[in-house]
Amino acid sequence: MIRLPTWQAARMVAMLTALLAVAMANGEEANKQPPAKEVVDQDLLEFLGSVDPHADSGAWFDFLRKNEVPKPQKRPTATTVPPAPATAPQEGK
Repeated sequence: MIRLPTWQAARMVAMLTALLAVAMANGEEANKQPPAKEVVDQDLLEFLGSVDPHADSGAWFDFLRKNEVPKPQKRPTATTVPPAPATAPQEGK
């Protein structure tokens, strides 16, 4: 462990304290500003609400239960070796 002279340690503590005070002051200033007024596009909200009026009805889950949904295929892993291509029998031998 490095031992600093007393005056260097005191100077480091003073610098860290000053930095902490500045950071806290900036944080308080950011909280004092009023929030920006958000512009809401009413037409967009109406469109998004009208896209799927039956989204919460459970019809999608009923469809999935009644129809066979193919399961995704597994990707080959690095240890899986693809089978060697079959060679055609040679004629005349």
